[in-house]
Amino acid sequence: MKVELEPAAVRGFRFAGVSAGLKTRAGALDLGIIAADRPAAAAAVFTANRVKAAPVCVTSDRVKSGRLQAVVANSGCANSFTGAEGMRLARDSCAEVARLLGCAPELVAPSSTGVIGHLYDFAKFKSGAADAVRSLCEDGLADFAHAIMTTDTRVKTASTSFKAGGSTITLAGAVKGVGMISPRMATLLGYLVTDAAIAPSLLKKSLKAALSASFNAITVDGDMSTNDTVIIMASGAAENHAFGAREQAAFDRAVGEVSAALARELAFVRERGYAINQEEWRRGVCAIAVPLRGQGGAVVASLSLTMPTERFLGKGALRRFLKPLARAAAAISTQLGEPARIA
Repeated sequence: MKVELEPAAVRGFRFAGVSAGLKTRAGALDLGIIAADRPAAAAAVFTANRVKAAPVCVTSDRVKSGRLQAVVANSGCANSFTGAEGMRLARDSCAEVARLLGCAPELVAPSSTGVIGHLYDFAKFKSGAADAVRSLCEDGLADFAHAIMTTDTRVKTASTSFKAGGSTITLAGAVKGVGMISPRMATLLGYLVTDAAIAPSLLKKSLKAALSASFNAITVDGDMSTNDTVIIMASGAAENHAFGAREQAAFDRAVGEVSAALARELAFVRERGYAINQEEWRRGVCAIAVPLRGQGGAVVASLSLTMPTERFLGKGALRRFLKPLARAAAAISTQLGEPARIA
C-alpha cells in the first residue's frame, strides 16, 4: 500500500486553516477546522497523563457517542491548567463553531496546543472561526495542518487510497508535534479522516491497533503532554458495502500505515532526535553492552538505545543509525582494552 506524505481530498469532509490572532506572530495560521457534511463515525485516543487539558476532557466525553461532525483546533494556547474557565472556554468555542456550521454543539470536538496556563482571547477565536467556516474547502487539509503547528518546522500530512467494499477508499491525516512526545499516549495532535462507511466500534479497533507501531512507538524528549489527542472520523461518503474480514484487514492496514508515516514525520523532524519507546526496546531491537573495569572487579555498563524496529524505520535507515553507534562502541572498547558486544 503506497502512502504519500501529502494531503488529499476526502469525500464528505472540508478543511480550513486561518489566522485568528491567537499566536503572537502576526498573520500566522492558528485556527483550523475539519467539518463533515453530516455526523460522522468517530473514535479517539488521548494522553495517558494524569493531568489533562480542558479540550481533552471535553473531546473524550463527546466522542463516547461514536459520532462527531467537526473538530476545531487552535495553536498558540494549550488551554491547559486553566480550571473551570478553561472548560467553559472549550465548550463555548465548540458552541460557536456549531452555530456557524448549523450542527449540535455536542458534535464538535475541541483541541488546543501551545502555551500552558493561559486562556486564548474568545473574541479573536469567534472572528477566526467565522473566517475558517467561510474558508472550508475539500482541498484545505494542508491549511488545517499548518494552523495546528507550534514549533514544528514543516507541515506533516499523509494519505493513501485503496479498494475495499466495492469502492475506492481514501484515508488522509495530519499531525503536529516536535516536543513533549513520549510513549504510553497518543501523540500530540493527530487527525485521520476517511470516506469509508464503517461502524464507530470498528473504527476504534482500527485506531487502537495502529498505535503500537506508530504514535505509541515514538519518543523525542520523554515528556508527556497534557493535550495529546488522535481523532479518526469516517464520513461514509464512499458508500462501500460492509467490509468482510479481508476488507477490514485492508482498512486496518491503511490506518496503521498512514499512522506510522505520520509518526515517522513527528520523530524525524525533531532534529532527527529519533527514539522508539521502551516496549520496542524490550523486544530486543537494539542494545549495546560495553564492558568496563572498575574497582572491586568488572562492571558492565549497558547502553540501551530505544530504537525503531526494521518494520517501523525501514532496513536502510536502521543500518544508517546503527553504524555510528557501532563505531562509537568500538572506540570506547579500544580505550578500555575490552571488546564491545553489539546485540
